[in-house]
Amino acid sequence: MRYLLPSVLLACAVMPAAAQDPATLLVLQPARVYDPGAGEVHDDWVVVVRGERIEAVGPRSRTEAPAGARVIALPGLTLLPGLIDAHYHRGSLKLPNLFLNNGVTSVRDPGAWNQSYDP
Repeated sequence: MRYLLPSVLLACAVMPAAAQDPATLLVLQPARVYDPGAGEVHDDWVVVVRGERIEAVGPRSRTEAPAGARVIALPGLTLLPGLIDAHYHRGSLKLPNLFLNNGVTSVRDPGAWNQSYDP
């Protein structure tokens, strides 16, 4: 968990720049990648990002870095997707910073009515 904050901060710093231009290519090379679907941590995997979309994830030996991609080495860090708090109640202005510092990048307030729920 001690590497979670640096991973989240890196994503916050790198991803907005990539999202500005859909042609921007990034190759993230962390020590490990956590796959929540499989519940596994994979050593020596890479993540290829084009603009704001993840284009490829896999072992470094089988995942090609596209020509012209910016390669960002992340030695010793574990890359994981942003976490979602699906039961957040707005209140304290300090909570969003606490969440971000712990890897929570999205929240849902179950007490807030979403107009799209109306028929």
